[in-house]
Amino acid sequence: MKLAIRLLRINELRAAGQHIERHAQESGRVGDIVFAPFHDLDREAYEEARHDSWRRAIDAPGWERCFGAFDDERMVAHVDLTGGTLYSSLHRARLGIGVERAYRGAGTGSALLNSVLAWARKERSLAWVDLSVFAHNQRALLLYERFGFLEVGRMTDAYRMGELHIDDILMALPLHPDRES
Repeated sequence: MKLAIRLLRINELRAAGQHIERHAQESGRVGDIVFAPFHDLDREAYEEARHDSWRRAIDAPGWERCFGAFDDERMVAHVDLTGGTLYSSLHRARLGIGVERAYRGAGTGSALLNSVLAWARKERSLAWVDLSVFAHNQRALLLYERFGFLEVGRMTDAYRMGELHIDDILMALPLHPDRES
């Protein structure tokens, strides 16, 4: 299955919100592991928050860029980068990714990471990409390790969802390891 991947425009906020809402509802349900610290998402609040962050330049705190994977007109996966909230942290971006159940295991996550990391490496001000992943999410951990992300920390008992106590692994990737970050 060939998906179209592209940097999202502001007029695609609704498609992104609908995808994020569907994806969040899959976490911990119908045989899926828990992969998100929430099950329900306020789609309107998500869209409203990104209305400004998607428009910000990457030299301004709180910027965000999101790539979407589309099956025809339906967005089925995403990867986003979010800049720091302080000017002194704008050399780092935080990565988030979500692939709907029917599109997992088909290279969608790898294609999204290739796209967003290629974009990030062209942005001279960015030196690092950070992420966090639940320790029990082995599939995601293997994907990130394949792309060169390294574990830089672990937060024990970071989340509690019902009886489940979840450790969070912090990972980082230097975008330009050959030059001084």
